[in-house]
Amino acid sequence: MLYDLASNSRELISDTGAHPVTPDWIVAQGRGIPDGLGGGIDLFNRATRQWERVSDGDTGRITGDHVVWQELSGDRLEIRGRKLLGGPIAAVAAFATRPAPDASQLAWTDWPDPQPRVHVTTLDGEEIFETGPGIFRPSSAA
Repeated sequence: MLYDLASNSRELISDTGAHPVTPDWIVAQGRGIPDGLGGGIDLFNRATRQWERVSDGDTGRITGDHVVWQELSGDRLEIRGRKLLGGPIAAVAAFATRPAPDASQLAWTDWPDPQPRVHVTTLDGEEIFETGPGIFRPSSAA
């Protein structure tokens, strides 16, 4: 459902799938799959009002002018990405899961690994930071 608060109107743009929204883009997972379960990453361009299937992966996220997601590739899970307006798809990290982008950086954890480490890389895959074994955990206010 796409809500326009200025005009107090709403429009159904897809029966299934929903995820993060920016002023110009919506990324959806499982669009067209009963109950919205399963993979498949689609982008909705609000300017052109068109859907585009980007990948058969899951966990799509928008950051800046990129979309990132995770996808099985053979025996490994990769985080992949591309520019919102198109272009080549690139592997950002291999054996990786839980993509959490912010502007031009991406946090993710190892997969599969019983003691996953948290990594921060650029969207081009250049490692910026790596922790010891751990998980994402929100900080608490003191």
